[in-house]
Amino acid sequence: MAHPSPIASSTTQPSPSITLSDLTFAWPDGTPVFDGISLSIPDAVYSLVGANGAGKTTLLRLIAGELAPRSGSVAIRGEVAMVRQHPHDDPSSTIADVLGIAGIRAALRHIESGSVDERDFGIVGDDWDVEDRAIGQLSALALPTDLDRIVADLSGGEATLLAIVAALLTGPAVLLLDEPTNNLDAAARARLFEVIGRFPGTVVVVSHDLELLEQVDTTLELYRGEVRQFGGPYSFYRETVAAEQQTAEAAVATAANDLRRQRREMIEAQIKLDRRARYAATAQREKRVPKIVAGMRRNAAQ
Repeated sequence: MAHPSPIASSTTQPSPSITLSDLTFAWPDGTPVFDGISLSIPDAVYSLVGANGAGKTTLLRLIAGELAPRSGSVAIRGEVAMVRQHPHDDPSSTIADVLGIAGIRAALRHIESGSVDERDFGIVGDDWDVEDRAIGQLSALALPTDLDRIVADLSGGEATLLAIVAALLTGPAVLLLDEPTNNLDAAARARLFEVIGRFPGTVVVVSHDLELLEQVDTTLELYRGEVRQFGGPYSFYRETVAAEQQTAEAAVATAANDLRRQRREMIEAQIKLDRRARYAATAQREKRVPKIVAGMRRNAAQ
């Protein structure tokens, strides 16, 4: 079976980075989550892995600015967009509403009808081509391109992809994705991988999708409140961790063998000391026995 090639991040634009400096976070009840995380990453596609409950989504929310750290800082060069695992949109909303362009479209219609109202021009700003850009992004993910369509008609997977399009339209430098492939079929996932691969900035994805985890440039492991970087996809991460585990187990076995050897040597040394002590005591007693008595003992022994 052919394996998919890793997603390659574009390097044609300046590289915004995520920098975490001595980041500490705890929940309101005092439960600690992170204690002094420091991390700096340049443009690339990253996965964030770790056990359930390790705080992966919490870290994404801290990077996105949705949560405030107890201490330390998060610095981002550029704008951030985060797509949650379960987008919650008003079922009566249109695709344009979810994409955040309904107001711009209305202003464009006014201007096309002859409006010279400065408010309309202010709403449009530099987004004269926003509809074309939106339709292009929707097409890339095989989503309906009717901007007036009601989102209640979309499947769960389509709703997730629509949220990703909405994030992309904001022009972020950093894109955070929480379980983006849930409810997607193979074709939709492949299209999403392509979109991620073309993204010109930094992508951090939390996912249990092994195929997606194989597409990243670098794996970030969240373990016991700390982050480690592994310069490859999930398989490389697993191989590295397994090798580390094997080395650690070998070190433990060696230490146990050394301890047993040391104990054995100590016991043997103690036995020798005891023998010498008994010999010395016997010799000392014999020195104190009169020669005539010693001779009688020898004769009796014969």
